[in-house]
Amino acid sequence: MGLMQAPPGEFFARTRERRLRLRGLSAQGIEAKVAERASARAAKDFARADAVRVELEQLGVELQDVPGGHTTHWRVLV
Repeated sequence: MGLMQAPPGEFFARTRERRLRLRGLSAQGIEAKVAERASARAAKDFARADAVRVELEQLGVELQDVPGGHTTHWRVLV
């Protein structure tokens, strides 16, 4: 059947790149927005941090904050 011929990390990286391409996005652009949001949160500018989150959601990018508040993971939705 040819299923799961690639290692999981490679599969997920390839899937992420495909989803980014379909939406016309770049990983660097998303990382920049995530960093902007982190800076706003550090400065306690929660309105700006929430605005960046909404902006990314509208682009089809979901953010997941790791407990502790210093790490954010993101994924491109289908």
